[in-house]
Amino acid sequence: MQLSSGIKDLYQRLQAIDRQKAYSDDVTKLEVDEIASRLATLYEQIRNTIDYKEDYLLRRFAMERLIRRQLLSGHLDPKIARRMLEELIRGHYLPNESLPETIVNDVEVILEKYSYLLALLAERDYPSEDKKSYQDWLVSILVCEIDLFLSPEYKNDALIEAAYQFVKDRVKVRGQGLSIREKNIQVYIAIHRDLVISDNAIISFHLFQLYFPDWTAKSDRRLVQYVADKFPAIFTGIKQHLAYRHQAKIKTALRKELAVFKVLKNIIFDDNLNLTEIIASPEKFKIQVNKSLSSLNNKIRTKITRGSFRAIFYIFLTKMILALMLEYPYDLLVVKHVNYTTLGINILFPPILMFLMALSVRMPGATSQTAIAERAMSYVYGEPENKTLILLRNPRPRGPLFSFILYLIYLVLYGFVFGGIIYYLRKFGFNLLSGGLFIFFVTAVSFFAVRIRQQAKEFNVIHQREGLIAFLLNFFSLPIIKLGALLSSSISRINILIFLFDFVLEAPFKLFVALLENIFGYVKEKREEVYKE
Repeated sequence: MQLSSGIKDLYQRLQAIDRQKAYSDDVTKLEVDEIASRLATLYEQIRNTIDYKEDYLLRRFAMERLIRRQLLSGHLDPKIARRMLEELIRGHYLPNESLPETIVNDVEVILEKYSYLLALLAERDYPSEDKKSYQDWLVSILVCEIDLFLSPEYKNDALIEAAYQFVKDRVKVRGQGLSIREKNIQVYIAIHRDLVISDNAIISFHLFQLYFPDWTAKSDRRLVQYVADKFPAIFTGIKQHLAYRHQAKIKTALRKELAVFKVLKNIIFDDNLNLTEIIASPEKFKIQVNKSLSSLNNKIRTKITRGSFRAIFYIFLTKMILALMLEYPYDLLVVKHVNYTTLGINILFPPILMFLMALSVRMPGATSQTAIAERAMSYVYGEPENKTLILLRNPRPRGPLFSFILYLIYLVLYGFVFGGIIYYLRKFGFNLLSGGLFIFFVTAVSFFAVRIRQQAKEFNVIHQREGLIAFLLNFFSLPIIKLGALLSSSISRINILIFLFDFVLEAPFKLFVALLENIFGYVKEKREEVYKE
C-alpha cells in the first residue's frame, strides 16, 4: 500500500533529522565533578519535590530560577552562561562531557540579546506593573529559546507540522471577527498543547518566532530595538491568542485526530523500532499501533496512580501539620474545647476522598483502541476524511434579562451547594477554622480528581451519552470544582518553601558546590603532578 502524501512528507523530514550529526568527539567538552554533581542533583530532587513539575519542564525552570536571581541585581549578565550550563550539568539536566565548550559563547549571545531588550524596556516610561509583567514574560521566553537551542525538538516540530497540515482545513469559521489567520493560529496552539504538552511559555516563544522569523537566526540589535518599540502590542497580541474564547471547542474537536499522532509519536520516538520497516508493511504497522496504544494507556495509568498516591500523602501530611499548628491550638485557646471528631474528619476525609476518586477512574476500552487503530491506518495509507471537524461561529448575543437569569441560577447553585455543606459541617460541630479548612481541601481534591479523569480520557475517542445521575453529579459539583481550581491557582503562587529555596538557600548552596568542585579539581591536578614526578 502507498503512503499518504502527508505521511510521506513527514517520513522524509524524519529521515533528514536522523542524518544530522551530533557534536564531534574531537572538541573540548564541558565537564563537572561527579561528587559535586551528586550534591547538586540531590538538592534539585528535594526542590522539585516541593514544587512538582512535569519532567520535561524541570530544566527550563532550573534556568529560570538562576536568571531571576541574577535579575535581582537589576541587570542580566550574559557571562552567567557558563555557570548556568555547569549548574544544569551538575543537576543532571544535561549530560556531562557531552556539550562542546563553544556552546558557552552561543548561549552568551542569546543572553546578550535578551539583556539588551530588557535594558531597553527598563528605560521606557511604562507603569511598574507592566514592566514586571514584561520582564517575567521575557524571562520565560528566554529560557525556552536556550532550552530549544540546547536540545532541539526537530521531531516534535515535524509531527506538529504534519498534524497541522492534516487538520487545519477541517476547522471552519463563520461570522464577523473570526478570521482564517486566527483560526489557523488556534489550531497550531491546540496541537502544541495536546500533542507535545506545550505550556503557555513555549507556545508564546513559537508565536514570537512567527512574528519575527529571524529572531533566533542572528543577533541583530536593530531587530531588538524594533521589538522593544513594538513590545506592548506584541505582548498583548500573544496573550490574546492564548486566551482565545473558542480554544476549548477546538481542543475537543481535534482530540480524536491527535490521538493518532500521539501513537505515531510513540512509534517515532522509540529507538528500538525501525520506522522504515514498520510503515512498509500495513500489517506490522497495525500491530505496532495496538502495542503503542496499550503502552501509552499503561503509562497514563501508572502516572495517575503515582500522582494520586503522591497527592494522598501530601494532603495527609499537610492536614496533619495544619491540625497540629492551627486547628488544635485554635480549639484549645479560642473555642476552649477540642472536638476530636471534627479534627479526625478533617485529617482523614480529604485523603480518603482522593483515594476513592482515584479508584473510580476508568481507562478507555477496546472499542476506542480499535477506532484509533483504524483511523491511524487511514492517515498513513489512505486519504483521511475531509469532513468538517468543527464550525466556529460567534455566539448569539444574550439579552440582559437572559444573562441576569443565568447569573441568578449560578448564584443559587453556589448558595445551595456551599450552604448545604456549611449546614452539615455545623451539625457535626465544625467551627469557623476547621470548616474553612474542610471546604478548602475538599474543593482542591475535587479539582485534582477532575484533572486525573481528564488524563484517563486521553485515548477515549468513543462518545458516551451522559446519564441523568452523571449529569446531576456534574451539575452540583461544578461550584466545588470551580472553587478548587481558583484556590489551587492562588495557593500555588504563594509558597513560602519555594521562596525560601529559590532566593535564600539556592544561591549559597550552589556557590558552595562550585567551590567544592574547584577544590576537588585542584587536588586532582596536584595529584597528577606528583605522579608525573
